[in-house]
Amino acid sequence: MTKRKSAFKINLSIVAVLIMLVFAVSGYFFIKAQINFELNLKERFLKHKYKYLSQMVEITKKWLLSEALMISKVPYVKKSYLENNPEIIKKQFEPFWEKLHKDFDIEEIHFFKYPEVNWFSFAKMTSKPCSTKVRRDILWIQSAFKPAAYFYVCNRFPGLRASYPISVNGKVVGALSFGINIETLRKILQEPINGRVFYLIDKKVLKKNLEEKAYKKLLKILTFSDNRYFYFHVKEGFSENVLKLGSYRKGDFFYVFYPLKDEKGNVLGYIGIKKGFGAIFSHIKKTTLAVMFAFLTVFAITFFVSLLNIYRLKQQRREVLYLLRLLKNRQFDDLETYYFSSKPINDTNDEIRRNIYEIGVTLKSYIDLLYQRLEEASEKAFIDALTNANNRYILEKIDNMLEKMGKEAVFSVIMVDVDYFKKINDVYGHEVGDLVLKSIVNKIRSLIRSSDILVRYGGEEFVIYLPYTTLKDAIKLAERIRKEIEKMVIDTEDEKKIKVTISLGVAEREPGETLEQVIKKADEALYRAKKEGRNRVSD
Repeated sequence: MTKRKSAFKINLSIVAVLIMLVFAVSGYFFIKAQINFELNLKERFLKHKYKYLSQMVEITKKWLLSEALMISKVPYVKKSYLENNPEIIKKQFEPFWEKLHKDFDIEEIHFFKYPEVNWFSFAKMTSKPCSTKVRRDILWIQSAFKPAAYFYVCNRFPGLRASYPISVNGKVVGALSFGINIETLRKILQEPINGRVFYLIDKKVLKKNLEEKAYKKLLKILTFSDNRYFYFHVKEGFSENVLKLGSYRKGDFFYVFYPLKDEKGNVLGYIGIKKGFGAIFSHIKKTTLAVMFAFLTVFAITFFVSLLNIYRLKQQRREVLYLLRLLKNRQFDDLETYYFSSKPINDTNDEIRRNIYEIGVTLKSYIDLLYQRLEEASEKAFIDALTNANNRYILEKIDNMLEKMGKEAVFSVIMVDVDYFKKINDVYGHEVGDLVLKSIVNKIRSLIRSSDILVRYGGEEFVIYLPYTTLKDAIKLAERIRKEIEKMVIDTEDEKKIKVTISLGVAEREPGETLEQVIKKADEALYRAKKEGRNRVSD
């Protein structure tokens, strides 16, 4: 009996050692998974936050440029320069300026008259022309005849600015300057993220360009300063090498930086994001230690309970690693399905699973936001795959632009239909039909202006949007297009020669009409042209 009891004790000791060894190994891999998760998450933060900063800044620039373009092309602006009367600008644009200032925090709109006269300013609401100190950015825009969006420090504030040359009859007469404060940009970037957005600007540039009152006001929100930069909303400085690198780590805090460049590409400062991971991963580590301590306590009470808890911890480890793999592979839908399908038992593993799920939700929202911004920035790329003309989506963008321009904006629409196109497809085949459509698009493009927009409306129908064009001029253009298509000879691959004709309907916008209504009028005119024998223009 004594020998059997001793043997049992020896076996029990070996099993206990094995269990402790398994527990130690399991704990090691569990902690290692947590560390890898932390490293992967921080690496993903650096990558996505820099991408977020760069894309959001560039999207904001494009938005400012689009507004500047729209304003610079309005007929009343050109009229004011031709008549040398800035009061026309004030009268026509004051309500629009008030809306931009109130709803979009636009700080100022300046109209400059070549070479450097501040002809009219909505910042101070004055139409009295005044000579300004040399604005290098405006002189550069006017001389280069090239629009640009860039970072600039004027005498009132630092911020993003879009400048667009204004030309009348092909001659540059001035420029439009359109800007938002750096604080407005910071708020735009700050709103959707869980982190701190800050910026730093060259001290010499601020002191040189800002008025004394504006300079003192800006210094009131100053949080740090070094030899070169003033820092705002962050209480530490960074070396030039770190700023150029674009990212930086200090303890549990990570930083990303994006350069703020002027119109010539000179770096005047940086905007950045600060994010701390200490609280999140400290919580996960404490939770892991709690699980390990609970297991040891149970193991000390009874051997069999210890075996049960070791098995349970192994299951938890597998689950956490599985969730981490889902998180790493960005399988957020699978992560959500697993989380809600798991039956909660109110233990520590539920807390870990919930934390991983919440991190996944946060990451997914960041990624979705980035994809949304990318999609908005690439909307101009939606073109018809066959003809390379714009597709119908562009009509919605034109309609939105017209709403901003008002009910009095002048434009005309030409509706184009290829005569007997079905017969061409039936006789020569669809490949030749495709060649005919491409050839017609290329010919029309060679005859219209760069500001005109050609849209494939459907099948063999096309719409030509003609901004600032009267019905009389639109009819002349339509007739010219009809004649050029009639003269055109299309060579097929099997050396056949095909001639086609087109019918065209023309309509001009009446005050208050929408783009859809004008297109409908042009379509009715097209129907009359086809009914009257095709190969003709009708209005």
